[in-house]
Amino acid sequence: MGWRLTNILLAAAVVLAVSSCRSSNIADVPPTVMPPNGEVASYKIQLQLRDGKCVFNYDGPFRGQVEAGISAPCTFLRDSVGNIQHMELKNSKQSGGGTYSVILVIGEPRATDGRSTKQIEGCGSQSLPISLGPRGIALGSLGAGLDICPTDRVDEKLFTADSRHV
Repeated sequence: MGWRLTNILLAAAVVLAVSSCRSSNIADVPPTVMPPNGEVASYKIQLQLRDGKCVFNYDGPFRGQVEAGISAPCTFLRDSVGNIQHMELKNSKQSGGGTYSVILVIGEPRATDGRSTKQIEGCGSQSLPISLGPRGIALGSLGAGLDICPTDRVDEKLFTADSRHV
């Protein structure tokens, strides 16, 4: 009889725990907001807003800022732990050799989920590859019509197709 009462109490505790999990509203948890800065290829980089546009600031072997050509809000493409995703590429010998890194900035208009017209907070439909190297930085061509979220894993072609050598 004692083990039956123990099993009944244990089952009741499990039911209460499961029902309390269901009552919490997971949708109310705000998305993790990553700071608009980081470090890649000896550059400290940051995104700022000016007149509704994203401005890319960089400080390393070269220092400056350039309007990214993407509407705000914008963010860097990041890996699952929050580091800015980048790809190391090699310059051809004709262009002096060496390596450079390519990062992606994603921005407005907000992306949809690909199955409806619902916009996804924090995700963008534009991307801009930015090359960073010891000889400077270079903005690539703007890509549009994409659905990219800040921590998506993307194909390397997205880094390389519209990027520029530095």
